[in-house]
Amino acid sequence: MTQHNTNIEIRPEIQSYISKVRKYLKQEHKKVKPEWEGTINILAYNMEMEARIKEQIASDGLMIKDRYGNMNKHPLFPILNSFQVQIFKCVSELGLSPKAQKKIKEEPKEEPKEDDEPNFLQQLNND
Repeated sequence: MTQHNTNIEIRPEIQSYISKVRKYLKQEHKKVKPEWEGTINILAYNMEMEARIKEQIASDGLMIKDRYGNMNKHPLFPILNSFQVQIFKCVSELGLSPKAQKKIKEEPKEEPKEDDEPNFLQQLNND
């Protein structure tokens, strides 16, 4: 496993995925821009933390007893959700999701000019 700036080891399957992300970005944009490195590193970190949390939940079970003996959902679920949201944001920002790809490829629609269309107040006054 490789060490990153976050001081956690990133498992090989995540490293492999990040390598594929870099390769994809190079194919699409001819290079990986320096400003994308932060997002790529955050993506790797969040994927590692998501995997660790899932392992812990699998080990402990979906429900755990609190100090009073009551069964409650695992307290790591909200944290897992936070990492998943961040992963989704990174994937979208890097243009890796189908929806993000569609947005990138769509040409911006031109807004109608104010001179071309009478505004709402002008229409009311003319009636």
